[in-house]
Amino acid sequence: MHAHRAMMRFDVGARVSFASRRDGRLTGTLVKFNRKTVTVITEDNRQWRVPPEILSPIQNVETETTVVRHDDNRCK
Repeated sequence: MHAHRAMMRFDVGARVSFASRRDGRLTGTLVKFNRKTVTVITEDNRQWRVPPEILSPIQNVETETTVVRHDDNRCK
């Protein structure tokens, strides 16, 4: 249930970052919700399946906004 709750913080298409032990901090776009993970395509075009708990939203520098989920309709 923790993974599901963490997933609800984001929408598909959200820009996110996460830390990899091997590659350090990576940024990319959330493209899919899986059962316990999310799929992120990084800027170097690699696909990662990561637990949503380790994701951080990326702030849009141009508009100074952070892209996160604004409605909780998917929880109902």
